[in-house]
Amino acid sequence: MKTFRKLLILSFVSLAIASCSKKDDDGGDNNNVEVGTLTAKVNGANFSGSVVAIATETTVAGTTIIRLQASDASGKAIVILINAYTGENTYEISDANTIVNTASYTETNINNPASSPSWVAPFNSSGKVGEVTISEKTATTIKGTFNFEGKEQNGTSMKSITDGKFNLEFQ
Repeated sequence: MKTFRKLLILSFVSLAIASCSKKDDDGGDNNNVEVGTLTAKVNGANFSGSVVAIATETTVAGTTIIRLQASDASGKAIVILINAYTGENTYEISDANTIVNTASYTETNINNPASSPSWVAPFNSSGKVGEVTISEKTATTIKGTFNFEGKEQNGTSMKSITDGKFNLEFQ
């Protein structure tokens, strides 16, 4: 009976130790955002796009295009376009590539949408100004991280989009 009790206690202790593991034992999941959310810092200020937050996937002539987009209640929006998606990988936002991936941040003017400023990447002679990392893609969702430097489309001001994370559902 004492042997059985010792085995039972040893089993419980082993089970408790085995179940105590960190999520980052396998490299981590640095994308801790809820499904249907895209977050980032815009010049250091928090952005959380969950009012409209979706991903689309389109294949044309054998080339897959992924579009990630999210906006908040005030009309601020981030859109990222990955051209020639080939799988979970890191994609540069640069004007130096043959296939250009793009990103933009817009502050929609509700009263006059035509005058809404947009900061886009890449821009003329920008070189590499950001990247998008797709860490997980299933038939229904896509997760990853991003960052980019955008230049105002009709001006010279810059916006720094950092610490970007997304967990979006495909529509």
